[in-house]
Amino acid sequence: TEIYTLSLHDALPICMRQLSPKSRVVLLDKAAFPRDKVCGDGLGPHAIAELAMLGAHEVLSGHEPVTRIELRGPHGVQFSGVIPRPGYVIRRFELDASLINVALRHGVEVVVERVNTLEVSSSGVVVNDRWSAPFVVAADGANSRCRRVLGLASASGTNLAFAVRGYMKTDKEAISIAWEPHYGPGYSWVFPLGDGYANVGFGGIKDLMPKGTELLWNAAADRKSVV
Repeated sequence: TEIYTLSLHDALPICMRQLSPKSRVVLLDKAAFPRDKVCGDGLGPHAIAELAMLGAHEVLSGHEPVTRIELRGPHGVQFSGVIPRPGYVIRRFELDASLINVALRHGVEVVVERVNTLEVSSSGVVVNDRWSAPFVVAADGANSRCRRVLGLASASGTNLAFAVRGYMKTDKEAISIAWEPHYGPGYSWVFPLGDGYANVGFGGIKDLMPKGTELLWNAAADRKSVV
């Protein structure tokens, strides 16, 4: 039996199960779900279409679509209007756990295990001396542990972005995005969750962002598009 070992991204095992329904699919993740993850929480039309294709559209259940958007460009030009294809804003704490449930329904095995070793050969990949697979999809983000285990270079300079986010009460109903001239390419955002709260934050190229926690949060508080 083929074993596809996938690391740290919840939608991928669903995808792999769709591509190879008779194969064994294993998802390794460092910790159990549900758990929080720093994210803007926004799902655009393309992401929603992918969820539908994967048979995971149920994760949107109970959430209202966002149909309006407000934009401010890098030169201050502003626009507001109706989104041709609506989006959703769902906390990652909830979204990821829902995706895990969909993966389990598709027959994916979910294992809480940190990736410590990767052995690559012409015959495949062995993870942690016990998981054998023709290949591994290491979808573990910008700070990829798999990349570090393999001794590959980390993202740096203009290849690495950084963002901060939090939640605040708001009656805002439109998604708001404002391009940031100082940290660019970057932007600040307000993504309403539909329950009286919004995900708010800003981000940009890491090397251009304020250094130190206090300066970073002072800069976040100064974002006029956020407050």
